[in-house]
This record gives sequence, C-alpha cells and structure tokens, in this order.
Amino acid sequence: MKKRIAIDNWIWGLPMIVLLLGTHIFMTLRTGFIQRKTEAEIVEEMREEKQKQFKETKSGFDSLTRAISLFEGHKEFVVIRLYYFGEDINGNPREGGTATWEEIAEELSDAGILKEIKTARRWRNKIVNDMAVCVFGIPAAVSAATYRKAVDK
Repeated sequence: MKKRIAIDNWIWGLPMIVLLLGTHIFMTLRTGFIQRKTEAEIVEEMREEKQKQFKETKSGFDSLTRAISLFEGHKEFVVIRLYYFGEDINGNPREGGTATWEEIAEELSDAGILKEIKTARRWRNKIVNDMAVCVFGIPAAVSAATYRKAVDK
C-alpha cells in the first residue's frame, strides 16, 4: 500500500506539473498566444455564421425554384404537382394532402393524360432526374445516365 501511495505521489507530483506546464506553453505558442474574444466579437462571429448559412440555404431554394420553373410547362410535371406538391390536376390544393400512385394514375386517366400507373412513375423519375441535373450539375447527370442505362436493360 505504501508503495502505491509513493508511486502515486511521484506521478502526480513533478512529472505531472512538467507535463501540464509544457503542454500549456506548447499550445500557447502553437495557437499564437492567448486567444481572447470579447462578447461583441463572439456575437458578431455568430451573426456572420448565421448570415452565411442563410445565404447558402437561400441559394439552394433559389436553384430549386429555377429548376421547377424550367419544367413547369412539361407534360410530365403534372405528376410532380400531384405527388409532391399535394395539388389536384388543375393545380389547386388537394383535399386530404398528397395522393397515392393509384389515385394519381386514376386522376390522370380520367383526364385522358395517361393510362397506367407505371407511366406516371416513369414520368416522375424522368423529370426528377432532369431537375436534379439542373440543380446539381454533372454528378446528377452521371447518376441519371447510370439510372437510365440500368432501367433500359
């Protein structure tokens, strides 16, 4: 027991003080001495970070809005409106929210736009891939081409 206490006292004595002091000196020199920020600097840094995040988010929404506006005139876009935007075939809000693929196919069939559910899904896949290419560029184009190649087989 006395041996353990002697070892414990030795480790937590001079060696630990040297280690802690040495680490402190090293990190002080490495980081450019004492790092101090006033409350105003911290608040300003947070404000700048929030502004940056806002601009990135707004940019994402803007690119998505541009992609949607490019494809609104396509005949396939009606499937996007019905499935994702919860609208009816005329663009009005759907009662009860979003619809199932069966309901979409039935609604499009009643309007004489298409006959089967597979066509609605194909239209959705095609237009979503095309919109992704507009929003995300080359990586989405490669992914869409790979997907279409696999589907065509």
